[in-house]
Amino acid sequence: MTGQDKRNVTATAVAVGLSVLFSYLDLLSLLYTIPVIVASSWYRDGRRLLPAAVAGFLVVSLTLVSNREAFGTDSGRLAILIALFIPVVVWISALLWIGLDGKRFLTRFLASSAVPVIASLAVLVVFAVQADAAKVLDGYFSKTFVDLFQEIAIHGEADPVVNANLTKLYRMVVQVMGAVLGPMMMTVCGVNAFIALSIQQKGTVRLTEKVLTWRLPQDWVWAFLGLWFTVALGYFLSWPYLVKALVINVALSVSLLYELQGFAILLFWLRKRHVTLTAGKLFGWVIVLVLFLPGMNMVGVLALLVVGVLETWFEFRRKDKEISYENHS
Repeated sequence: MTGQDKRNVTATAVAVGLSVLFSYLDLLSLLYTIPVIVASSWYRDGRRLLPAAVAGFLVVSLTLVSNREAFGTDSGRLAILIALFIPVVVWISALLWIGLDGKRFLTRFLASSAVPVIASLAVLVVFAVQADAAKVLDGYFSKTFVDLFQEIAIHGEADPVVNANLTKLYRMVVQVMGAVLGPMMMTVCGVNAFIALSIQQKGTVRLTEKVLTWRLPQDWVWAFLGLWFTVALGYFLSWPYLVKALVINVALSVSLLYELQGFAILLFWLRKRHVTLTAGKLFGWVIVLVLFLPGMNMVGVLALLVVGVLETWFEFRRKDKEISYENHS
């Protein structure tokens, strides 16, 4: 083993340790694969999957061990499914992203994004099939939600009217979360990959060039329009919640792809005036806008979506001498 190999092994062990630590730190748990995705770039063979494989295995194993007492009941097993959902989905998505290194940016993203969308649809179906166990779990979470808000807002004083309203709020939150679970997890997995890629390619414009080439096949716009027509039809015909939630998840996931196309167009426009602007810097500004400017963030999100869809018929990124675009259609 060479000196460089030893340094890589040490750095990989540190990356795995950071990933496991992140998995226990609230919001950072959503980003726990970033260190091991970065570490994968230190290898050029099958070993590049090893850091993510080890980190994911440890995180999932620790989650199972900490919830082992719940295996005895159906509701307990559903609770374990909830606990495992995010770490497993992010893990598998990261493995796909790493395994497809060298493929086109669009291909890697679509493959790694398919995992959270399919997994989210599967979870919705499982909870619908396991209705009795889901009710037990739902009752527990509902009570926890109500008790928490009572403790914060009204200092623990019980009020039947307040309880009823809080329970309605809880049901609404659950239904909304079920309808956006796929694109939400798709975003989490995409952010993991994007931040890791930004770190790997720091000091270069390769990531920016890859983002600038993002272009969806033109025929996909019919899937986008057809899905949202189906969503509207479902509400008009009062379809069951599960069917509507499944369709909305897929429609929002396709919409997210057009959001990314709108982001690429925005980056193109801004780089015409600010040639030093990178995809990473613009991504940071978009995050600030989404988190700290309520109201304006929705305007920005809708604007990116509209621009991304309209590029099907209008050319917003004309080739010039500086940038050569790759056709992904």
